[in-house]
Amino acid sequence: MRARSAVLILIFVVCYAQQDPPVAVRKAFEAHDASLQWFSVVATRPVDANWEVVLAEAAPLESDGVRPPAANMQGMQLGVFLVSRASHQVKMVIDISHWSPDAYPELDEVDAHSVRLHSTGDYGDYQESVRYFYDSSRPRPTVTIRYRTASLQSARHENGKLIYTAEYGFGGEQFGIKPQRATITINTEGTRGAAPTFVIADDHTPMSQATKTARYQATKTARFQAAGQTFVVEAESQPSGIRLAGVPGKEQFFPAPVTHIGPPAFDGRRIWFARRFLDGDGYSGAGAIGAFDSVSHQYKIYNLPEIGTASGTAILADGNQIWVGLEGREEDSGHSAGLLRYNRLTGTVRKYNVNDVIHTINRANATIYCGTSDGLYTIQGDLVRHYRFEPDATGKLTMVARPAPFHPIAESQK
Repeated sequence: MRARSAVLILIFVVCYAQQDPPVAVRKAFEAHDASLQWFSVVATRPVDANWEVVLAEAAPLESDGVRPPAANMQGMQLGVFLVSRASHQVKMVIDISHWSPDAYPELDEVDAHSVRLHSTGDYGDYQESVRYFYDSSRPRPTVTIRYRTASLQSARHENGKLIYTAEYGFGGEQFGIKPQRATITINTEGTRGAAPTFVIADDHTPMSQATKTARYQATKTARFQAAGQTFVVEAESQPSGIRLAGVPGKEQFFPAPVTHIGPPAFDGRRIWFARRFLDGDGYSGAGAIGAFDSVSHQYKIYNLPEIGTASGTAILADGNQIWVGLEGREEDSGHSAGLLRYNRLTGTVRKYNVNDVIHTINRANATIYCGTSDGLYTIQGDLVRHYRFEPDATGKLTMVARPAPFHPIAESQK
């Protein structure tokens, strides 16, 4: 893998000196392009007891014929190989193709018939994916599909079902990734522990600029009714705050004691929100949960160390439990900081490892559903499950169960 900065170059050289590809992999690269003389293993994943997938890079050497390629080398080639775990012989060249020097490959799950490969940018921001469907009895992959994983942007709860609006990408190397929309309906009445049943329908309805603008504005404001009054959350105003509206001559604005209000939730009396940070270098500052009392018109801020410098992306007021999706920032790249559950009566804080940025949080029966930048997460007790939506061998979007997140749940008591 290319070094991302001058500081890392030496580290990568040392690491890859110990990860030289098998001779058969090197020969496969050279048969594809004789100028490839620099090689490095990026990752390996076992398929079964006999076979593994090896992801490796190759490139021409520098002009002196000795140095590895510069970080911006345009001749970089990425190879995906099915290799014997015992003999290290190549059973199949799944793919060898040009790889952008600005993209960093990550080998995901593999099985006897498919390989998933994702690319990220300098700061770990997701770019796109490739899925190879192969038959080891044939010399080339059966199908190669480029796509962007489905991001669940919004949700509504109707008749025992959660209906998500999803955005994803699909395309080929010649034409690039084309953005698409879909409606994903999840049946929330399924058996505990089983994967939820689902229906996916592509949404080809043209979206006018007015509709796009209206949807964007809807994400920035929210209206709640309490005690015959209307409260409007104004997250984008300077300062942000909550307005008592609809009463002629008595409209009042209550500026929030935080710079920006994140997505709000209402428990019948209090409007809950997580602090949100916006500045030119990303998110910075101390995170917190806030509540506005619709009767006293007073704010209360809960400064929780577990939030750290994260920003709120979604919130659910669930009785005494407040669920908050958290996001961290590095430059312009956002990454998940997990799912936080705060008990407002006991002060107990629990964090769940959700690896993708959370856009929506809903409860149905005993299950919490999180729509994220990469599919759906469910939380049942201490068990976190992940379901990704991606193309199958025919190019049709389908749901794929993913391994549970690795990191343990963390809990603290106030």
